[in-house]
Amino acid sequence: MRTISRHDRSLRVPRYTSYPTAAQFTEAVGSAQQAAWLADCGERPASLYLHVPFCESLCHYCACHTLVVRRQSVLEGYAALLLHEADLLLRRLAARPPLVAIQWGGGTPTHLGPTLFEETAAALRQRFPLAPGAEHATEIDPRFCGPGLAEALARAGITRASLGVQDFAPAVQEAIGRRQSLEQTRRAVEALRAVGIRAINLDLVYGLPLQTPESLARTLEQALSLAPDRLAVFGYAHVPWMKRHQELIPAESLPGAAAREAMAALIDERLQAAGFAKIGLDHYARPEDALARAAAAGRLRRSFQGYSDQPAEVILGLGASAISTLPGGYLQNASGVRAWRQAIQSGRLAGVRGVALDAEERLRARVIEALMCNFRADLAALAQGWSPLSASRGPAFKV
Repeated sequence: MRTISRHDRSLRVPRYTSYPTAAQFTEAVGSAQQAAWLADCGERPASLYLHVPFCESLCHYCACHTLVVRRQSVLEGYAALLLHEADLLLRRLAARPPLVAIQWGGGTPTHLGPTLFEETAAALRQRFPLAPGAEHATEIDPRFCGPGLAEALARAGITRASLGVQDFAPAVQEAIGRRQSLEQTRRAVEALRAVGIRAINLDLVYGLPLQTPESLARTLEQALSLAPDRLAVFGYAHVPWMKRHQELIPAESLPGAAAREAMAALIDERLQAAGFAKIGLDHYARPEDALARAAAAGRLRRSFQGYSDQPAEVILGLGASAISTLPGGYLQNASGVRAWRQAIQSGRLAGVRGVALDAEERLRARVIEALMCNFRADLAALAQGWSPLSASRGPAFKV
């Protein structure tokens, strides 16, 4: 227990969604590399990630790139620029690969509203062909998801919905500035299933203010009553020096390291006892779910967008702060909406920071991804075809 406490106080590490992490991105990699890497994509399987950094209100715990926007004209202008950015990317791709997945993140992508979301999704499908069986997923705030939005999402081709829950305890919700009842969430789930969107994910967070193992156990019970297909359970990161609104959460209201450890163990125990398979570091899925099948078969992948069963070697990011995975490395768009908007309106690619990958970094990335997905790595198999000399000659193998 002393070891946990010592590391909790002194260690500051980036979140390992991919390697190298975003903390290692620099401005030495920008739009020029983005253009060259796009031209090198060829016919590799690709997925599309769209970042919509807007919400109806700002939750105290949130560490995402997001803004409170209620003017429809701003939302319409942003959606139009997403399509313009898609066109800029398409001009630089040597081929137009079919998409194996489309994922909307935020913020709250459905804050665009039913009509604008549906129209934007339709315009994207005109630009990018979809591979057979492609998944089309979006994040949703259940507090603003009624039958009208659900019907529009179904027409837009959404096949999977991720609903933010975080915690159902009223005291915790009050502390994080997000009031959301179980019944409100249940109505959203029922509206989505009624229109044929049956793949439902729930997002939970542990380590929140005033949260206890007992209150978390109740939240898990309530979440399971909604019969989700997947659950993502993340540890809260309190970084008020990066996200000023987190100062609304007093540090003394947060569970300590030992309590967080107990919560993580409780989550693992309860969800696996309920029949869910543990997927990587922070996901759980029903055994028949595609993610669980991919994990069992050794096909699970990890990217900046989370765990995936899709074989995409290229991820095309659209929108402010979106991260692309390209043949030469990772590239992040300008995080500020204004800077991103100026780039796209000027006809320029919006990539401003990233990291190039040589053969040695790719080998590290493969090992770390294997550990995050499988909790083990066959070093001999992963290093096959690699040698230290190859690092100076560029990639020695395909990730």
